[in-house]
Amino acid sequence: EDTLTPRQLSSCSQLRQKLCSLFVCSVTSVCMKMRVNICGCLLAFALGCNVTAEIIHEVSEEKASISLRCPHSVERKVTWSREINGSKVDIFTIDGDKEMRHNDPDRRYGSEADKSLHIGRVTVSDTGRYFCNNEPAVELTVIPSGTATLTAVVRTNVNLTCPSGVDNPHVATWTRENRGTNITVFCQNKTDGHARYSAEEKTLTITDVQPDDAGLYYCNGKAAAYLYVTKDEQSEKAAVLVISILLPLLFIIIIILFLTWRCRIKRRESDERRVEVVYAEITDGLVFEPISDGSNQNDLTYSIIRDLPALETRLV
Repeated sequence: EDTLTPRQLSSCSQLRQKLCSLFVCSVTSVCMKMRVNICGCLLAFALGCNVTAEIIHEVSEEKASISLRCPHSVERKVTWSREINGSKVDIFTIDGDKEMRHNDPDRRYGSEADKSLHIGRVTVSDTGRYFCNNEPAVELTVIPSGTATLTAVVRTNVNLTCPSGVDNPHVATWTRENRGTNITVFCQNKTDGHARYSAEEKTLTITDVQPDDAGLYYCNGKAAAYLYVTKDEQSEKAAVLVISILLPLLFIIIIILFLTWRCRIKRRESDERRVEVVYAEITDGLVFEPISDGSNQNDLTYSIIRDLPALETRLV
């Protein structure tokens, strides 16, 4: 660049600007084409996380039959176990065509083609967490026959009513079964730490329902209702959609800002170098080297000055 003329430097600078603009446009176009794929991947990833992160909850009435599936596909040996009193106990093993029962005197356990665990004539005591090859698979809740079921969306309110035949329902103690143990949620005007439970006469009110509120509720020891808690699917879908759109846009904006900044830096360096070259040429043109006699009549500057006619001297 040191040997280029100012006009050539100006042309190079304009060419750089055009190339920067063309590159930014090309990157933006490619990013916009990739946007659909990125959004789809993010959406699939978010939905996949929601599916794999949660244990399956199954609810069944007693004396019914139910099948529990492994959270992943299995081909070889499978051992089913359940949690009893805080420890895991093996109950059924499938090894090829062989089936081995553990602690199953009534022979209620069996298997299916996909190696799911089949339980016949379930009882309330079957409630608990089940494991497939030591991995949490299903949270099973068995409710008494004829028990009412309710469904509530997260962050809403729900009312549960004592069943008929309960002694002294006006001063009821409400409990919730959680993994085989009963937790007291309301007793004689004493609520939980968050004060989300309140009771009036035969009704228990739960405000701001949370996923942990799901379970079988008892009023004075008698099963009142099983509460299902579902998530607000519309809000979740909206959140996933916003994330899948904002992330690609943010990525594109960062790329455009970076490329713009780089173009400005390059343009500034080119302008500064062009000014230096022009200044150097001007300085070189002003160098004056005098000749020994102080003039050079052969120079073009002097050639344009014509000789003046001689002046006549008149005597008065």
